[in-house]
Amino acid sequence: MSEKVGTIIGFKIIIDGSGTLCTEYTKLPDAEIPKIFKDGEDAQLIRIVIREALRRFEKLHDEIESELDALKKV
Repeated sequence: MSEKVGTIIGFKIIIDGSGTLCTEYTKLPDAEIPKIFKDGEDAQLIRIVIREALRRFEKLHDEIESELDALKKV
């Protein structure tokens, strides 16, 4: 049996060609969850994980953006 691997949720800190730092996150769309996780309990667990991770990612994004804005003012 071959195992499949996929990203459920991801967070990146990237720098573009002009040297600008920014954050980016991606997630498995909600409509795709039941297609991949057939068991209802598994699907619900994945939704909870995504929700909680997004909440933390948004906070991390805001903190990083605040720090970068503060550095720009120095």
